[in-house]
Amino acid sequence: MKKLLGMTALMSFIIFICFYFFIKQPKNIFDEIYQETEKTYRSNNILRNIDGFKISPGWPNDGEYFAYTPSGKYQTHPEGYKDISIGFNFGSGIKGMTILFERKTNSNITLWYSAHYNIKKKILKKELAIFEEPRQPGQFIDDEEK
Repeated sequence: MKKLLGMTALMSFIIFICFYFFIKQPKNIFDEIYQETEKTYRSNNILRNIDGFKISPGWPNDGEYFAYTPSGKYQTHPEGYKDISIGFNFGSGIKGMTILFERKTNSNITLWYSAHYNIKKKILKKELAIFEEPRQPGQFIDDEEK
């Protein structure tokens, strides 16, 4: 009887461990990036190990909000791209990651792209703004004909 109880307890423990780790596994690339960065951002931040990526000079910061929001920019870009940045929110509010960049398509059009991944809802929300150069603050093309 003791052997049966011991085997049952062992099997239950193994099933619990497998189930626990299966639930914690990332479901997509954004979950994986978020989880890996969250594990290390306060100590040995993996963002520091990306060639050409510079963490924002204001981070790490002990301020209430900024302590949980590492971000940075790529220093080198593919031709036509600029200001490629990634930011995370591990604190309060909408937890997730944001990716921003600009792309110059020709001499007078610039695309501004923003994507935010909500870790709780598992939703990637994308936004695109189109600017005519020279850019005026607050002005962008919203006419589909153009």
